[in-house]
Amino acid sequence: MKPAQGIRSLIRGLYPGRETLVDRGLSEDPAFLELCEDYRRCSDVLENLRRPDGAENVERVREYEQLLAELGQELEGCLEALVQGQD
Repeated sequence: MKPAQGIRSLIRGLYPGRETLVDRGLSEDPAFLELCEDYRRCSDVLENLRRPDGAENVERVREYEQLLAELGQELEGCLEALVQGQD
């Protein structure tokens, strides 16, 4: 799977019913794409921190959970801006 396709699948999965809007953002808005890449990287790190074979650092997990939530809010804001731009 190409990295861009992985990002597309991840972000589309977060926003069911908004797949077309996500696709538009990824193809038309470089800032949205960068934010999606940041979200994917953060998600990957968090997944690795939670792996059973890794030494889980509770504080670090919390930091990444918070960061992921903040990135999710930013993504939501970008999608809303795309919707507003359609009007």
